[in-house]
Amino acid sequence: MRTFAVLICSLLQYKAVSGIICWECANALGERECVKVGRATVCGPEQDMCQIQVRRGGWGEEPMLDKSCKTVTACGSNHFQNLKPAWAFKGDMIQCNTYAPSSVCRCCCGTDLCNHETLTCDKETSVAHCGTLTRLENGWMKCTRGNNIFSSCEFGCNRRYNLVGSTSMSCGIFGKWSHDKPQCLPVSCLHRPETIKFGSVECTLGVDLGSRCTFSCDEGYRLHGAETITCLEFRRRKYGLWSRAPPVCKPLQCPTQDVFNHGFVTCSDENYVGSQCSFQCDEADGYVLYPQVPITTCQSNEQWDVSWPCCTLPCPPFAIMDFIIILDSSSSVGADNWVITKQFVKSFLKDFIVRNDASRYGGFRYNREVDTRTQIFLDEYPESKEDFFDAFDLIDYNGNGTQTGKALNYTVDVMLKRGNRADAKDVVLLITDGRSQDDVTIPAQRLRDERVLVYVVPVMPPNGRLDLDQINAIAGQPENVLEDALTGGFEALNDLFAEKITEILCLNPCKNPFHDHDR
Repeated sequence: MRTFAVLICSLLQYKAVSGIICWECANALGERECVKVGRATVCGPEQDMCQIQVRRGGWGEEPMLDKSCKTVTACGSNHFQNLKPAWAFKGDMIQCNTYAPSSVCRCCCGTDLCNHETLTCDKETSVAHCGTLTRLENGWMKCTRGNNIFSSCEFGCNRRYNLVGSTSMSCGIFGKWSHDKPQCLPVSCLHRPETIKFGSVECTLGVDLGSRCTFSCDEGYRLHGAETITCLEFRRRKYGLWSRAPPVCKPLQCPTQDVFNHGFVTCSDENYVGSQCSFQCDEADGYVLYPQVPITTCQSNEQWDVSWPCCTLPCPPFAIMDFIIILDSSSSVGADNWVITKQFVKSFLKDFIVRNDASRYGGFRYNREVDTRTQIFLDEYPESKEDFFDAFDLIDYNGNGTQTGKALNYTVDVMLKRGNRADAKDVVLLITDGRSQDDVTIPAQRLRDERVLVYVVPVMPPNGRLDLDQINAIAGQPENVLEDALTGGFEALNDLFAEKITEILCLNPCKNPFHDHDR
């Protein structure tokens, strides 16, 4: 026995890096002979069970024994080698065939030398079953042999549930399942929308299907994107998908302003709500702020509390405009009133500077026809007001007929095609005392389509009458009808009225007043 102990100690040291230790003997008659002729063996890496095979036959009282290393699969096969009902014995992993004249019993155990000096596997044997499986909630489970060893189970989930874990598992020889039982969890969207920057989110069901997440922004911010998104199910997808991408909260902003020419702007927070902007013009070059707005603030309604001013040269005398004067020289005017009319025009035009970066003047007279002989184009006298006035004095009176519509069309087709500047506002002033004999509505609309600001001075004639519907159609809006001479006649064309026209032409130097009104 001392030799056996030494051998076992040596084998145990080797086992630290190898497999199970089993007793081996072949065709030994009885237990004594098996112990005498057998030996302890370290099994191979795939042989992790010890087997005992007991045969009884006609060779005497002693059984014939075979003991060896076995694989788990081979031990399991014992259950299927004999389909007779008497193969199980006390829950051990044992197979017996007791039919005469011979019988065979086999069993397996799973600890070192568990098959030494014994004919059964009562000690240290593997259990015959694994733990009982409860039903899979929200899913299904199918097992081939219940919870018995070598049973194989498959799992699946109901609709709208997702399997988390292995789809199958088996009961091993040691009575342990190969994997943990899986779970059926509700199908969900991958990520819960987190609180957005400068805002918050509330979800009805977290990330589960059907959850609705509603977003809101902090004060001073606006939501850009969908206010609500929903976790939706998509066929053949393992996870749900959000109906839309989460929105973002962006700061409220007032409209971006045009370039601030001839000066500079200082804003506390660009054009975001709460920002205050101050303005300063290049005073050394003669520019002044119009209107006098020292500070404007971006309000929570995303509008500036005061419109941005601009830097402009004083008006008068400075105005950037292409000004065309149209004079009605019909027979109702008369030669004396013609002189009054021309003097009236010169009295308000004299207040403005004529040069390429300021005002330009043009004009013509009409009656039944347009007088092309004395017309003055915008580019004829771009640098000299005096030269323009000399040419203007040569426009003589000749009265016969009143076709104002023809004069307006001529302005669009001819007068505005020559010398007209893109950066100057276009202004037309019509002085008439008669009722037009042709249509004025369409020609007037053509002028407005060209973004021309049209003013009309209607003068009550000594004889005849005015058509106020025509006058309003030409002007486009009531405030562009200058009514001072409507009742006073030509005598109302005086210096006081001229000063009023000067103020109108200087009304807003920051932009073309045409943009403030509908066409």
